[in-house]
Amino acid sequence: MDVRLGASSQAKSVVRLYGRSVGISADTADLLDELLRVIPGIWAPAAGRAPRTYSLVANGSPRGRRYVLYKDGVEFVRSRDFAWIRAVFAGSVGFYAAETSRIRTFVHAGVVGWRGRAIVVPGREFTGKTTLTAALVKAGATYLSDEFAPIDDRGRVHPFPRPLTFKRANVQRPKLVPVESLGGVQEGRALPVGLVVIAPFAEGKTWRPRRVSPGRGVMHLMSNCASAQTRPDKAFERLGRVATMAPVLQSARGEADETARKILTKCE
Repeated sequence: MDVRLGASSQAKSVVRLYGRSVGISADTADLLDELLRVIPGIWAPAAGRAPRTYSLVANGSPRGRRYVLYKDGVEFVRSRDFAWIRAVFAGSVGFYAAETSRIRTFVHAGVVGWRGRAIVVPGREFTGKTTLTAALVKAGATYLSDEFAPIDDRGRVHPFPRPLTFKRANVQRPKLVPVESLGGVQEGRALPVGLVVIAPFAEGKTWRPRRVSPGRGVMHLMSNCASAQTRPDKAFERLGRVATMAPVLQSARGEADETARKILTKCE
């Protein structure tokens, strides 16, 4: 791993994820390593200058330490809770890659693998996509992501590894759950899309899906696309390929475990 001490006595590194470079520095190598450990998705050490930078400064004694995270030289967040600092950093890095990547189009979605194909569950926060993704994993699917589906020119979905993140209304700090704690396995391959499931949670509902047209499917994917405003033509091209080669099913759903079993049966 390319970690070095700069003239400012900070530990520094540059990483590259999904075609975008990010510079990261911290007061010590240990703090830098903590930040590197929570970078979401697939990344590798890189060299050169980065268009996005983060810098972590720790003030005070170990017992009363306050952390300040800077983004592009401007204070981004400060807290005594280092776990919160890491969570904010990870979320910001992930969204930066999702919004600016040229080699992938990112859709807000949970993604699992089943029999060599990906099941994509698009949806924003508080639509139940993480809960349904977790239920699919517990039912035997492999795990690609609960936040973004990075889609390439061939319409394949690439892994975006990170803990499952359960967000609760009126609670600032989400609950992070490693997929292994669910008995699941992180999928390491890019998979062709086998099914797109639009299944927002609604209390008391039963999942009774209907197949929607590719046109409606691509518009729903676009509405959950991180780069729909910055690179709409490329996003439409890639997501159109997904919507034409995989069925798109839509229905509100109730209990996640029951819905997950029905989805996997449908894939059969």
